[in-house]
Amino acid sequence: MGLIKRVKRDMLSLEKSKKRVWFHCASVGEFEQARPLIEKIKRDWDGWQVFVTFFSPSGYELRKNYPLADKVWYLPMDTTKNAGEFLEAVDPQIVIFIKYEFWRCFLKEIRKRGTPLYLVSGIFREDQRFFKWWGKPFRKVLKRFTHLFVQDKKSEELLISIGVDSVTVCGDTRFDRVAEILESSSPVKGLEIFTRGSVCCVAGSTWPPDEELLERYFKSRITGKSFKLIIAPHEVNERSVKSISERFGSTGVVLYSKIDTTPSQTISQASVYILDTVGLLSAAYRYGSFAYIGGGFGSGIHNILEAATYKKPVVFGPRYKKFKEACDLVSLGAAFPLGNTEEIFDKLIMDESFRDGCSAIAGEYVQKNKGATANILKAIAP
Repeated sequence: MGLIKRVKRDMLSLEKSKKRVWFHCASVGEFEQARPLIEKIKRDWDGWQVFVTFFSPSGYELRKNYPLADKVWYLPMDTTKNAGEFLEAVDPQIVIFIKYEFWRCFLKEIRKRGTPLYLVSGIFREDQRFFKWWGKPFRKVLKRFTHLFVQDKKSEELLISIGVDSVTVCGDTRFDRVAEILESSSPVKGLEIFTRGSVCCVAGSTWPPDEELLERYFKSRITGKSFKLIIAPHEVNERSVKSISERFGSTGVVLYSKIDTTPSQTISQASVYILDTVGLLSAAYRYGSFAYIGGGFGSGIHNILEAATYKKPVVFGPRYKKFKEACDLVSLGAAFPLGNTEEIFDKLIMDESFRDGCSAIAGEYVQKNKGATANILKAIAP
């Protein structure tokens, strides 16, 4: 069934008299920015329906059954016909796009309908096409938003410089999300036994280049301390789990999926714990002494705030400069892009005083940056 037909069919099952807010997210990271807004809307806006669309399969597949969304879909291709039919079927009273999403036809049709349209957790850089001498057509897209809520002052200044002045600096809603995780996370089976008495690195959302680096370091260094590793691969499938198991097999590996049948002594003596499931990484960070965040040897690092909220120093690969929170924590001294790998790992493992200082900075950074969700909803509430 085509996407538009599915949307129309799904809408027939919903009560037509209720008001509706539609969120569009590119993928998982953007959904995490939408999530605190969705949770407060469902709690505080009486009876409002919430719809979520995704661009990427990874986002859709992970969150297609998200319980607080009345419906979750892929967003149809960006054509005038699709946009018109989608909006006619869904009939939202408020539309919220997250961070980077600029679908020209959809934004034009939303504006034509007079529906309030917001960008949330936006962040802009000088090298983006909006700010080039040839960027006038793209600047028109930005002016279709009723208001843009951006993460930092630099983004505000860039937008104002091209005549987009309906803008407010509100920060990043993910800070509110990770703060909630800190308060509500549940224990992860086996990790208390696994980490007891050891310095432990939690390596989150790793790709093969990250795992190769960790293997090389883990097998070559003698630190004088009991050092353990929790690995949560970005792609959880049989092939990736087998590859990691083979990399570290000689050091003693346990799997989350088999933890119920693994003796406690085996868990405590193992050196590597593979989190071969999804949805538990954020809770696993609490067990670490510091964190390694994957993706920095590819298109960019994954979410570092989930580790920082647990007061964990973070290490990552060289491709991090598009991520404000990473740049902030590097400048503050709680995050470390890889240069001399052995030095920073050794220091975090061996120097408890240094590690504790970094931890305090990371936790304070998250606490100071909370509050975007409440400020945005106060501004857009009907």
